[in-house]
Amino acid sequence: MSDCHFALVDIKPRRLDYARQIAERILAKGFHPVPYGDLPPHLAAINRAQIAVQELAVRVVQERDPERVFQAMTLDPLTAMSCTLDQIREMTIELLEAHRALGLLSALDGKKLNPRAIMFDRKSDNPGLHVNPGSVS
Repeated sequence: MSDCHFALVDIKPRRLDYARQIAERILAKGFHPVPYGDLPPHLAAINRAQIAVQELAVRVVQERDPERVFQAMTLDPLTAMSCTLDQIREMTIELLEAHRALGLLSALDGKKLNPRAIMFDRKSDNPGLHVNPGSVS
């Protein structure tokens, strides 16, 4: 996609480091891109959410960090709605192991996602008292 196509669909905030899909008219003299202008805010928000997942997927390979796979999976709306963070982490570990068994994880150089609790069940009897879940009792 040439640089001129980036002006055809504008997603705020404007980022030039991802591709945009555009419509084009095909005429006798060739392809002619159709400008859309600004996307409505609700559609731009959906795009930004997906772009965040895709950026994390790229970082998995660049940083060889399986933790980024987990982070990307937590951003999936259906997964986040139906699973706790601990369940998502467990599912991520299972998926990574299944892909490793098929020989599809060479980008991680053998690194594994470590199981660890994300959710904390410590509560306070005083509802006005903030409980730091990361503190050691």
